[in-house]
Amino acid sequence: MSIHEEAEPVATPEVPWVTQRVGRATVVESAEFVEHLVTLTRTGLPLPSGLRALASELPSKRLRHALVATADRIELGTSLDAAMIELADRFPVHLRGLIVAGAESGKLADVLGQYVRYASLGENLRRRFRLVIAYPAFLVCVLGALYLFLCHSIVQAFEFILKDFGINIPAITSALFLLARVTRERGLGLLIAVAVIGGIGLVSARFLAGPIDRRRIILGIPLYGPMLRWSVLAEYCHMVGLLVESEMPLPEALELAGQGVNDPALAKTGMELRRSVEHGRTLSESLVLWPSCPAGLREVLDGSEDRGDLSPSLHMAGDMFEARAQAQASFASTLIAVFTVLFVVWGIGFVITALYMPMINLISRLSG
Repeated sequence: MSIHEEAEPVATPEVPWVTQRVGRATVVESAEFVEHLVTLTRTGLPLPSGLRALASELPSKRLRHALVATADRIELGTSLDAAMIELADRFPVHLRGLIVAGAESGKLADVLGQYVRYASLGENLRRRFRLVIAYPAFLVCVLGALYLFLCHSIVQAFEFILKDFGINIPAITSALFLLARVTRERGLGLLIAVAVIGGIGLVSARFLAGPIDRRRIILGIPLYGPMLRWSVLAEYCHMVGLLVESEMPLPEALELAGQGVNDPALAKTGMELRRSVEHGRTLSESLVLWPSCPAGLREVLDGSEDRGDLSPSLHMAGDMFEARAQAQASFASTLIAVFTVLFVVWGIGFVITALYMPMINLISRLSG
């Protein structure tokens, strides 16, 4: 059974999973499901047994049900295209439309293969960013634990020795002693206060701010926000281009692609663009309704509908935004690494200098 087979309206008995309410798959789960499906079809192995074997290894209940249901449909004589259409209501609305449009146009194999790449673009960048900050975060935690040990053990004893000998304490050493005292006496209280304030902020953002406002807050995070914005724009442009390639009408493609990216503001923009295009404007003309339209997008799309190359132009814009997201991720990784090194060097240098300077006076007094 190949993914290239045409969808046929084969009457089949009801498969139990179709009537089970296991919940609609998330965007990430849907992309993972499609990736597994495409990989299996390219291996040339029997799909039903391959799908079941793969389902047994997956932790997600929704993915397991989707794979098993697809295998059941295929074993009952349904083509893969038709099986995907029958199970489409288990997936997000944009993927549902993509499956139907791809099957109707006979391009389901190519469409699903491209979908995997475009849908994973943002997640791959976010995973890369998390890996970038993982080591610096771990290093800072280790240094924090070492600092607490110094404050409660070495610094306190060292301060007692210096005062007992009547040694003049340099300013940098006094600063270290002050920090150590504040950490010992008020460190736990400050930590609790920061946790409470942070918790109040998260709860307020969750229940008082709307989805669009919360998204703006996230996009305002230095380094991470710009990378996220460019990656979402790349996903949106690629998804619209892919839907248009699948012969879906442009107005519908604009709205479905907006619902397929994790950005409420862009989903709202997709609906506004759909209404504008339905009223007879071109896509490039409709972009004036988008207040935060990225620079260069309108120029890339200008005249593309008249030339008949709208989909390639959208993919070109997506590649452009993807390159910006990659550049932002590289810049963020470099900047975080540099600041981490500087922080570690400064912290170690500060502690060593603060402890070493009074030792010179103490050794001089003991030797004299």
